[in-house]
Amino acid sequence: MGQGRGSEQLHAEAHEHESELLHGESHDVEKVAVDALDKERAAALHAVGAGFVHRLAGFDVGADLVIGHRAEKDARGHGEALFLRGYYYFLLLRQYGPVVLIKQQMSNDTDFGNMPRSPFDECAAYVCELMDRAERLLPDSYASEADNLGRATAAAALSVKAMMLMLQASPQWNGNPDYADFVNHDGTHLASTTADSKRWETAAEAYRAVIDKAEAT
Repeated sequence: MGQGRGSEQLHAEAHEHESELLHGESHDVEKVAVDALDKERAAALHAVGAGFVHRLAGFDVGADLVIGHRAEKDARGHGEALFLRGYYYFLLLRQYGPVVLIKQQMSNDTDFGNMPRSPFDECAAYVCELMDRAERLLPDSYASEADNLGRATAAAALSVKAMMLMLQASPQWNGNPDYADFVNHDGTHLASTTADSKRWETAAEAYRAVIDKAEAT
């Protein structure tokens, strides 16, 4: 595999795009939205894409239980891939709102540039689904914390899910009238313009689950 660009170069490119926007050298919002840092996130999503998860440990993307002789390490690897995929989607949603969801392996000749974005609520539901699946496969803790710094745990998966639900419940994405005309080319609405107070209850329950998991660990 070829070596990727260093973080310093990526940040420099991002700074260049920011400078263009601030000084009027570029008015292409889409260009800024796909800046160097988000190319890095897109690459990370590709690395833990549907095809990779499908091949990992030799079982289906939808299979959350490792059977027979499958090792615990295989299950953890599957859980980590699901976690990372959901986490990177969450970061993109938090920064840019609705994104293109790719849930299956795509061929190399796919016209990615013309794929429509999915509604925010659909994107949020997908992140929550990935975190629920990851939580069932990830450990509560590691025997050697020093050797596993940064690794995902079950509580981490629940935390990302809770943050996703909180964002979905926020005024920005929960009945925001400013997004009434926020639609795809086919007319599909990308954001709900009807407020739902129950979303706050759902988010609160998700945060309670995080606390309960942490206290039980």
